[in-house]
Amino acid sequence: MRDKRRRGSAQKRSAGYRRRYKQVMLNRFIFGGIIIIIILIGTIIGVKMHRAGLETGNTDTDKPVSEKESENATQNTSVTNNNEPEENSHPVNNAANHKDDGMRIICIDAGHGGKDGGAEGDGTGYEKDDALKMALALQKALEKRNITVYMTRTDDSHVPLEERINLANDVKADLMVSIHRNEYKQDESIKGFETWVHSSMPADSTDAAKKIQEALNSTGYINDRGVKFGSQTSPQEDLYINSHCKGPSILMEMGFMSNSDDNYVFRTKTDELAEIMADALIRWFDAQGL
Repeated sequence: MRDKRRRGSAQKRSAGYRRRYKQVMLNRFIFGGIIIIIILIGTIIGVKMHRAGLETGNTDTDKPVSEKESENATQNTSVTNNNEPEENSHPVNNAANHKDDGMRIICIDAGHGGKDGGAEGDGTGYEKDDALKMALALQKALEKRNITVYMTRTDDSHVPLEERINLANDVKADLMVSIHRNEYKQDESIKGFETWVHSSMPADSTDAAKKIQEALNSTGYINDRGVKFGSQTSPQEDLYINSHCKGPSILMEMGFMSNSDDNYVFRTKTDELAEIMADALIRWFDAQGL
């Protein structure tokens, strides 16, 4: 009888221990779940705050413009927190920056280079190589005409956009000429040469672009797509070169790499085109009184 009582008492204690154990585990589970929910809520709030900072520009993790933009990316004029333009002795694309040195200076920029191949078009070459070939030919043609020429690159190297602009600004170039090629794979029949200028339509840059386009059009074998302002994205947004060069600048899209006719003209008449462009630039210098 006593043994039965002891066994009954032991069973009751064992059942009590199991109930307490289950309650402890349940409490731990509930507590752990609350912690996980708090962490998730905190993460969501943090992500939203970070995104808000990116949208307004109030974050220290923003990269410099030169790292975020591609070769032909657009860039609006930068402003301070007071929405006033950053301090400059002169606005960008203003010939007043460089007219007092008594020299005729052109900075030639061969677009892309190195790891940045640019457009590929019909697969017969890279934009970076065509741009360099034309840039070197134009350098030769201009130097024959006693123009001082600075090159952003003379080989297949990658040069950041900021460095290209710094060179043109530091040497006080009268004009920066950035050479590129176009492409439009959706319609390979589209062809022609065009020149891009700052959206404010500065007279000096616009005149340089017009003189070059008119000279190229006079050959009779080039489709003249004319002078364009702003960028492919918007007429109010500018290509990096044009929005950061202190003096006059133009960006040339010399034919479509997706069009076989443009490729033939560009690659078989490189030297001839360079000579034509050099003559047009001499006329531009004369018109500017430089």
